[in-house]
Amino acid sequence: MNKIVYHEDMNKETYKYTEAVAVVMRNPQGLIYLSIRKNTETWKDCFAFAGGRIDPDDFSSKYAAHREVYEETGLFIGTTRLIPLWNGSTETANYEYIYLLELRDDEIPLNMEPSKHGNWELYTIEEARKMKIIPVMLEVFDALGVYDSKKSLDK
Repeated sequence: MNKIVYHEDMNKETYKYTEAVAVVMRNPQGLIYLSIRKNTETWKDCFAFAGGRIDPDDFSSKYAAHREVYEETGLFIGTTRLIPLWNGSTETANYEYIYLLELRDDEIPLNMEPSKHGNWELYTIEEARKMKIIPVMLEVFDALGVYDSKKSLDK
C-alpha cells in the first residue's frame, strides 16, 4: 500500500480513506479549463480541475465524475464521453480517478459553485504547469501528452 502524504492544511481523518475523481475539460483548441479553489478544506488558492469525492450514492467513478462536472459547471455530459486518463494514490485521496472530457465549441463551463471556486478559465498546459496547482496535476499533464501521442499514432 502506498504511503499517503497529507497537505499541511487538510484534516487527515476526513481524507484518509476517500476516493475521488477529477475531470480535465479540454476545448477543441487544446486549452484546458481550470478554476482556483477557495473556501475549501484542501488546496485552497490552488488551481484545479472539476472534481471531488466519490459519494456513497455514486455507482461508479465515471458517474461521480459526471456528477461533479454537472455540479461545478452546469454541463450535463453523461459518462460515455469520459476518457480514463490517470488513476492512483494522491495527496488527498487513497485513490483518484482522472478523466479527460473533450468539450465541443458550444460547451462552456459556468461557475455553479462560486463560494467554492473561481470562474473556469482556459490555459495551455505550459501555463498551468507554472501555476499554483495540486501536485498530482503534473502527472496528469504527462498522461495527457502520452494520450495525445498515442491518439495521433492511431490516425
